[in-house]
Amino acid sequence: MSSEKRKKTQAAIPKHPATNTLPVARLRGIDAAVTAAQLVGMSAALFGSDGVRNLVAVGCIALFMAGAALFTWAFLIAAGRSRLEEVSVAGAFFLGDGAIGKPDRIWAYGFLAAQSVIGLAAASADPYTAMAFGILVPMFGIGAIAFLGSAHGVFRVRERSK
Repeated sequence: MSSEKRKKTQAAIPKHPATNTLPVARLRGIDAAVTAAQLVGMSAALFGSDGVRNLVAVGCIALFMAGAALFTWAFLIAAGRSRLEEVSVAGAFFLGDGAIGKPDRIWAYGFLAAQSVIGLAAASADPYTAMAFGILVPMFGIGAIAFLGSAHGVFRVRERSK
């Protein structure tokens, strides 16, 4: 979608209230903090006691649940926006169709990739232990991507049929 067409589309539909609740910069900061916390937590758990591992496992489960909640919120936003706009699954949940600019796609997928690599590396380093819970953390990155596309994505105005 060209920038001129994007500006016309943005002017036609008011912003979703969730964009004020969780702006892109804050979402990026939270996603970066989650990724850093995962790296620090997994490193501490790898060399720490069973108590530390269990604490990190609980943190991973909490991040998974937060990501699932964020994804659910994004789904509800996309469903609400689909009444007035042509929201696509590719645009809302995969940041395709030109719904989100390239710089935002890069950081969103970059954090998801980092969370996936950290989780898989930690689980591979000491399998069949609490370290395996690290693979749950990328759900937060998936939720962040879905929220970015659903709340902040730009979609065409739905044509009203008569």
